[in-house]
Amino acid sequence: MGGSPRLDQQMKLLLAEMRLVFHRMSEVREFHEPYLDRNDAICDLLEAGERAAAADEVRRYLADAESQILDAYARL
Repeated sequence: MGGSPRLDQQMKLLLAEMRLVFHRMSEVREFHEPYLDRNDAICDLLEAGERAAAADEVRRYLADAESQILDAYARL
């Protein structure tokens, strides 16, 4: 959507890697569901102009997701 072939290629690679990670998750739905409300909260913060708070929430969100994925891989 950004009009950059280079960025499009990088996103394709990232999405391919993400599919591999999620394929290894035993409970994909259970992994994703808790993040739905958090997605809404981040959108609400952005719409309210609370960019710093949204950035803080995104950092927590990504750290939590990383921990959850690493924990799942440690159990394999």
